[in-house]
Amino acid sequence: MRVRVKLHSILRDYLPPQAKGQTTLELPAGATIADLRARLKIERQCVVIVNGKEVSDADHPLRDGDEVQMLMALGGGSG
Repeated sequence: MRVRVKLHSILRDYLPPQAKGQTTLELPAGATIADLRARLKIERQCVVIVNGKEVSDADHPLRDGDEVQMLMALGGGSG
């Protein structure tokens, strides 16, 4: 299956510079967010958005044609 991947901020460094933070990857059927992160070697804590919805479960299954965005989680301050 093919998924489109967009990496934001410093996560863009996990792709070659010419990719400009975006690529399409072939993954095996049944691949999950955890599989995608392993493929990209992303171990940092980040926010994952699949087709416009935030996904917190690393075992979330991906489907052919999905668009996955990853961005750094923002730390909050105390008010």
